[in-house]
Amino acid sequence: MLWIHGGPEGQDTLSWDPWALYLAQNGYFVLTSNYRGSTGYGEKFRNLNVEDSGGGEVVDVAQGAAFLVAQGYTDKERIGIGGGSHGGTMVAYEVTKQADVFHAAIEMYGVVDRAVFVDRTNRPSASPLDDEDGRNAGRKASGLRQGRHSSGCTENHCAAAHPAR
Repeated sequence: MLWIHGGPEGQDTLSWDPWALYLAQNGYFVLTSNYRGSTGYGEKFRNLNVEDSGGGEVVDVAQGAAFLVAQGYTDKERIGIGGGSHGGTMVAYEVTKQADVFHAAIEMYGVVDRAVFVDRTNRPSASPLDDEDGRNAGRKASGLRQGRHSSGCTENHCAAAHPAR
């Protein structure tokens, strides 16, 4: 099981992580990793995902899964992934972009629709990648959303059903 930290500026260290410990206590081998964008490795490493959200960081996490298989810690058909906040967003990236790698997922409160997130939250939460209106960059960067919400509804239908607050 790969357990992905939030942030993305977070960092996994030898510290208290209730979810990782819960999974390990229940017999799962748990790998936590510091993918591109994590802190603790210098500003250059921290900024590697700034204009590449859902790109190289996805590769880093998938390489962690390959490492577990290569070392014999797990079978390639039994790899799961989980995380919250940006870790949840990473879970969504992984299961859509690396669907053949991960066979189970726990996605907790990640942003899977950047445009809706920006539309419905406070302005300080806007990404530096967003244009002047706080839109579009997340769609391009994440690759998760191209005109349809994850629920399957069209933008017009969702806008009518869930007006911006």
